[in-house]
Amino acid sequence: MAKKNNIQLVLASTSKFRKQQLEQLKINFKVEASHVDESVLIGESPDEISQRLSVEKANSLRLKYPNALIVGSDQVISCEETVLGKPLNEDRALSTLHFINGKLLNIYSGICILNTQTGIEYKHVEKTEVKMRQLSLALIKKYLKKEPDALYCAGGVKSEGLGMVLIENMYAKDPNAVIGLPMYFLIDTLLKEGFDVI
Repeated sequence: MAKKNNIQLVLASTSKFRKQQLEQLKINFKVEASHVDESVLIGESPDEISQRLSVEKANSLRLKYPNALIVGSDQVISCEETVLGKPLNEDRALSTLHFINGKLLNIYSGICILNTQTGIEYKHVEKTEVKMRQLSLALIKKYLKKEPDALYCAGGVKSEGLGMVLIENMYAKDPNAVIGLPMYFLIDTLLKEGFDVI
């Protein structure tokens, strides 16, 4: 299931959502937290943030895994030029969801797959456009009660769960990217690197 020289596959994230996505491929991989400062740099655009952080996350484990493919990823959501983070508590989630109600979101899902043997980095940012429904405050509160994981999703929108109720429509080349990992790009890279993905 791995490359001929037994190169390891490492997910540089403890996100349970990304882990679940990678598990769908039925290949062996290791999960390791990346310790990266996620502060935004002055003048950075949302796509630049997601790309830079995904590269930094992959590279943060470079020395620990000298014979590996390390997958780093980061997701940034913006609305009206405001970058939205993970709410982490219900008050912030309510405020964020009220702000994006009925508006257009741009979701940038950055990914970097680093081959620590060769030093090659495969980098990509997948953009998804999401139009939010116009919803009542009562319905938003109900959503947060029934979807507690939303507090740990950028913008408070867990699209693969009850978050679909919040969404009017979505344009995506890779519908997986909105969850966290641009899987089509990842699969292309794994195939280039000699992994069996089926």
